Amino acid sequence: MRILFYSDNFYPETSGISDSIIALARGLKARGHTIGFVGPRYSDKNYKAVGKTREEFLVTEGFEVHRIPSLPFAGSASGQARNVIPLGWSISFARRFRPDIIHTQTPFGTGFEALFASRILKIPLVGTNHTHIREFIKIYGPIRTRWAEKIVQRFFSWYYNRCTYVSTVAQKLVDEMREHGFKRNADVISNPLSLSTFSPPTEELRSSLRKELGLAGPTIIYAGRIAMEKRLDVVIRAFKRIVDLSPNASLVIAGNGPEEKEMRKLVSDLGLAMNVIFTGFLDHATLSKWYKAADVFVMMCPIETQCLALMQAFATALPSVGVKAGAVGEHIKPEFGLTVPDGDEKSLASALGKILSDPGRAKEMGTRALSYVQRFSESAVAKTWTETYEKAVFGASGIRKVSVVIPAHNEERVIAATLQAVLAQDYPDFEVIVVDNASTDGTADIARAYPVKVVSEPQKGLLAARERGRQEATGDIVVQMDADCLPEKHWLSRGVRHFKDERVSAVAGPYDYFDGKPFFRFFSLASQKYIYRGMNSFVQMLGSGAVLIGGNSFIRASALSKAGGYDVSIAFYGEDTDTAKRVSKQGRVIFDSKLIQKTSARRFKAEGTFKITLLYLFHFFRVLSVRKALLQTEKF
Repeated sequence: MRILFYSDNFYPETSGISDSIIALARGLKARGHTIGFVGPRYSDKNYKAVGKTREEFLVTEGFEVHRIPSLPFAGSASGQARNVIPLGWSISFARRFRPDIIHTQTPFGTGFEALFASRILKIPLVGTNHTHIREFIKIYGPIRTRWAEKIVQRFFSWYYNRCTYVSTVAQKLVDEMREHGFKRNADVISNPLSLSTFSPPTEELRSSLRKELGLAGPTIIYAGRIAMEKRLDVVIRAFKRIVDLSPNASLVIAGNGPEEKEMRKLVSDLGLAMNVIFTGFLDHATLSKWYKAADVFVMMCPIETQCLALMQAFATALPSVGVKAGAVGEHIKPEFGLTVPDGDEKSLASALGKILSDPGRAKEMGTRALSYVQRFSESAVAKTWTETYEKAVFGASGIRKVSVVIPAHNEERVIAATLQAVLAQDYPDFEVIVVDNASTDGTADIARAYPVKVVSEPQKGLLAARERGRQEATGDIVVQMDADCLPEKHWLSRGVRHFKDERVSAVAGPYDYFDGKPFFRFFSLASQKYIYRGMNSFVQMLGSGAVLIGGNSFIRASALSKAGGYDVSIAFYGEDTDTAKRVSKQGRVIFDSKLIQKTSARRFKAEGTFKITLLYLFHFFRVLSVRKALLQTEKF
């Protein structure tokens, strides 16, 4: 699938949201998906703050990145956030990217860009809420009143009600939105963690890292943004009590943020300048070294929704001490850490002291934490999201098996290219059935060289071959195509997504005659896109039938069976209209102008464009009006 992420918080901003979507993207890419990002355009100052340049490292990893013009957002939690004024900046990029799913991570400027793109391109919109917005308004809101909190919470609920599917990283966020009008179904899906980067060290490696980093005594580590809500002042004051007992103890504060100056002053005022290490922003590889060299992790932020830094500590087999609130209190279990009341520096110092003074217990806690965190691995979370995206695109039942049926009579010159194109589809569950229809050349032998099912139908005739293929098919959807078609990679995925609406019985799209003359190719495609789509709606409104394209049609297998399958008594012309007429009685038939199938114009070249067009039109209206297609025994 092609997945396009939108987020107001993105690299180089120091943010759990930014880290989590990059980790998820890597996990999804490893599963074969194509990933793109839309995020704000940051300033040179923002890149300098994390020691990076404007070079997009994500591009070198195979991701596509589109930056939207933005303005500084004063007073943000990270001190780096940007304001995007949603004016449709990303629409052209989204059109080129052609996503199957749009996944919005935030509901602000970039979130509205995602909403616009979803509506304009008619792409399912998945939304994830990462934020306890009520708590953030209390701390960072320009107006910190209850009515301001309610307005923002109602806005969050309004925004996520417009998504096809919604997730959060904590049940509390779902409950909070429900209190303010949120009505969609929502699941709790954790953010992912790179377990290859954060892993437990050997004793030898740990000892080596401690020497390299200059750590001699007991070491406590905090990682994350240096911001008001993180309660680092409580951590520092508790650490003062530790130093009074262990003068060589160290506190590592890994990260940066708007409160760094104040925290440095507090450290100086408490006489801890020799014991506290401010590392600044660290990339994950360097941060993991500090984790591996430390003895215990600490986090006192009461409004975390998952806390990736805590998960990183678990992955490094570190015991943890944290606030008994929010996600920190939820994830730190008694068997691998200790929790303390919010703001209680005395209890925090006592809990840290208990772990630091008992290395055996600390090691057991770390081992259990490592086991717990496996459920948050990139691969595990990416698997969950893949299933979620499939449901959003294809409906509640998820992926439907597809049977692609290809009738072939003496097609040895073209069948190999067609099979290569079909087998390159990005749809995850399909079979290909080649029906050798009384061929006298090497068609069947060539087809058998590919991982497809080859069956024989001795009765010569297009519908006899299609009916044999239908009988062999095991899929929920039967796809018609011809032996000279060259479908693009996303053809199956685009066609199948319409069937998430259970009322749909069939879907068709236009032909693009790739080897036709330029004017013929353009005129034919344009007329199909606009005239056929209108005609399909019109004849269905009259109850006379529908429009299907013989080599570019998707039909629900159950609907085709109820309609009696293909009528093998019909000759070539009018067969698609007869099938459409009967299938339309089982449900709605959609003509998708963008479901384009590349096919050869060889019939037009051999018999003449005017003649073939006349024959198609005559038989189309004949079947609609007299209810009878031309039989095998009749002649035109």
